[in-house]
Amino acid sequence: MRKELVLELGIIFSIFVMLSSMSGILIASSASSVFPSTLYLGWYNSNVGAFSSFATYNPNIFAGGLGGAFYGLLYAYSALINVTNGQAIPVIVTSWNFSPSNWQQIWQTKPINVTLVIRNDTGWSNGQPLTAYDLMATCLILDMFGAPPFPNYTVVNNYTLIETWPNDTLSPILFTNTLINTVGLGEVAIIIPYQVWKPIIAQILGNWTKIQNTSNMNLARQIIKNIRSEITHFRPNPTTYPYSGPFYLSQLSSNEIVLNKNPYYYNAKYIPFNQIVVYQYGQADLAAAAITGGQVSLDWSGLTGLSPTQLESLPTTLEVIKIPQPFGWGLAFNLKNPWLRDYQVRAAIAYILNRTAIAAVGGPLTAPVTIPNAIPNVSYYSFMASPQYYSLLNPYNINLTKAAQLLESVGFYQKSGMWYTPNGTPFTLTIGAGAPPTQALAMMEEVQKELQQFGINVQLHIYTVVSQWHQAWQNGTGYDLWFENWGRLHMLCL
Repeated sequence: MRKELVLELGIIFSIFVMLSSMSGILIASSASSVFPSTLYLGWYNSNVGAFSSFATYNPNIFAGGLGGAFYGLLYAYSALINVTNGQAIPVIVTSWNFSPSNWQQIWQTKPINVTLVIRNDTGWSNGQPLTAYDLMATCLILDMFGAPPFPNYTVVNNYTLIETWPNDTLSPILFTNTLINTVGLGEVAIIIPYQVWKPIIAQILGNWTKIQNTSNMNLARQIIKNIRSEITHFRPNPTTYPYSGPFYLSQLSSNEIVLNKNPYYYNAKYIPFNQIVVYQYGQADLAAAAITGGQVSLDWSGLTGLSPTQLESLPTTLEVIKIPQPFGWGLAFNLKNPWLRDYQVRAAIAYILNRTAIAAVGGPLTAPVTIPNAIPNVSYYSFMASPQYYSLLNPYNINLTKAAQLLESVGFYQKSGMWYTPNGTPFTLTIGAGAPPTQALAMMEEVQKELQQFGINVQLHIYTVVSQWHQAWQNGTGYDLWFENWGRLHMLCL
């Protein structure tokens, strides 16, 4: 059900290098203090053809429909996380409760209930009320992209859902993360209208006992695989498909996407914009030119993102709004690569990379994570907040000599400036990423350059279709390292 559960159990990641973005970026027009009735956005979209007509468009997020950057616009969040204190902010879910009262002491041996109460005054864009069944449906569909055991779900009434987490699956240690994965649906919005997806939901519930039977994982995996295929091939009617957020999809063309205000959204009367026009650009430079040229009235890194040079040279009619948020970019290892299973190889890569240089191409708001900033600020980790503990942490400062020694210690060797694996093949790595913004792509290219200068052949694999990179995660194939956000994401919510 959760973002973390999107990865199959067989895919193990280990983060070794993190770059901190000190703030999120919103770019807004400063020409007028009066809200216009229409908001203009720009979207760098390398797959414009998929969003050019209702005749070809599939609103199913798992088949490439609008999602991700459009959460908070087309789809309502259940809750948001306040990055200044780690607490949840109600949106659709208005209250929550963990039980029993001593759950933090017994979570490893007993099931834990999380009761979610949602508001009764908000609706989908087709006028149907948003209910606990929609919350459950979203959870169940997301579960099918994970691995059991999953929480069990009980709909008490139209506005109350109980999640029952199996023992040893809901940890209180990083409580902010626990809030994200329960109250916040793992940073995924409420994306599944139960009435539209009812046939697939019925199929999941009809097989639920077998899916949850971890003593027969082969059968569970096969059922999940079959249902996952049903999900990714499902194409609901795009012209009548409902949306839970403050806007709904009204028009599609190769040039622009038009969103109209959802009159059934609980907060609609407080939203000044009646319509949002999203201009589509198939090239990043065209999207950037639209922002700097004044065609776009608002941008954030989730839609387009500007290069560091462009951010530093914006016209006076545009204002950069910095939103503090503790997140950044990191590289993760795919341990399905047998060479990366060796700590010496992973450590060698960490010693090769110059985090200062990588952060520099990421723009003025990006910097390497320093000790102790990478340590979670929660009571469970308070024992780490000491000079003695800090002295035990390895920052992996650049050390090319040490990197070479580590590789040689496990049988790698260098020939004519290139590194070879113990079996004699060139040491080649593929770094994957899902539609990275301009700044992130620049950092990926810097990582590629530094590794290649050391003698490791590196290729970049940029996934532009969401379903494709989800498939890559699930299979653990097509990449050796993954470049991704870590920490809490900034969410646009109206």
